[in-house]
Amino acid sequence: MATYNILVVNNAPGCNDTSVLEQVTATSCTTYIVRLASNSNALGPFSIYVNSSLIGSGYTRTDMFNGVVVSLGCATPTPTPSPTSTPASVTPTQTPTNTVTPTNTASDTPTPTPTVTQTETPTNTPTTTPTNTQTPTNTSTPSDTPTNTPTQTLTQTPTETVTSTPTKTPTNTPTPSDTPTNTPTQTLTQTPTNTETTTPTPTQTPSATPPAPLPAYLFIEPTSANTQFSGYFLSVSSPGVFRGFSNGLALSTNPVTYNVQMNNYIQFSGWGGTAPLIGTGITSSVSSGNDAYGNPITAYLFETYKVSAGTVSGDAWFTWIVPTASTNNQIISQIGYNNAGNPNSLTAVNTQSSIYNLTVTTTGSTIPVGVYRVYSTYTSPTFRINGATNDIYFKGNTLI
Repeated sequence: MATYNILVVNNAPGCNDTSVLEQVTATSCTTYIVRLASNSNALGPFSIYVNSSLIGSGYTRTDMFNGVVVSLGCATPTPTPSPTSTPASVTPTQTPTNTVTPTNTASDTPTPTPTVTQTETPTNTPTTTPTNTQTPTNTSTPSDTPTNTPTQTLTQTPTETVTSTPTKTPTNTPTPSDTPTNTPTQTLTQTPTNTETTTPTPTQTPSATPPAPLPAYLFIEPTSANTQFSGYFLSVSSPGVFRGFSNGLALSTNPVTYNVQMNNYIQFSGWGGTAPLIGTGITSSVSSGNDAYGNPITAYLFETYKVSAGTVSGDAWFTWIVPTASTNNQIISQIGYNNAGNPNSLTAVNTQSSIYNLTVTTTGSTIPVGVYRVYSTYTSPTFRINGATNDIYFKGNTLI
């Protein structure tokens, strides 16, 4: 099972590339429909990313209300239209064939390769012959004919016909005809097999691509689930005494043991069940404008993140686990938070240095494999917050 980060960025002027990120998982080729919320007033245009790859940009507000299909774990061909259109002039004419008529004809033919055909046709009867022919002048007659390749192919077809009776043939007149006939012929055909066709394909290229946001992950551990966390750590034979933050037992200060303990914590089997789903915040690599909640965007500090009231029914430990790449290999020494539902009145609190000075290299699939630092106030209870009543807001505050 693979984990994907689907990110929608609002590229509207003045919105400063406001973005929303959602984490999903897929075990095989899966499609998701990305839509704007029905009450959204965002105008766009929008860009969509999966992880750090741009899926498409320039989506309008209407596109986003209708929904944009995103394929995960699939080989996705990108069709590009290559329309060709030529004017057609069809003038049906009956032309007796009792004449020696050399004909040079330019046409679009429904064959995959051009063909040069030399034909000797002895016949003593007038027939109505289906040919796209200008007789007897060397004039190109464009026609609009379906073909296996969207390419105009010039085919020269000289035809030599021996007849017994001369006939009067109109001149300087395009005379394509469209009448079937059955004429026995002996035909010698030479077909060139090497044909090089160049088809120009128009493609739409966005003029500028905003930098892909960087992730930051929020783990919410309800204190009511301390028994499940303790049982899980025992079942995987986790070293040391740490059994989750709710059990009040210390993390190891030994880098090797700490790495195993935090890997076990990240891979806990109850995220999205016993405990809420892992949240995904976003981090910009440039300082520019304000985030979705009106707070300034600072490079390599995660933007304002909302935990809706009722996500947990009581007390829970809130822990941020952030890739070192998202902080440009710096450390988040302070995180701003508000547990009274106000995203613009954040209190900066210190994170625990004995925890953030160590790193964890993930090995599982819960979050992408990489090097991370853990940001918590543990053992200080500041980030043990009751989430039943009010929205809670977090934002990266200080780098060192």
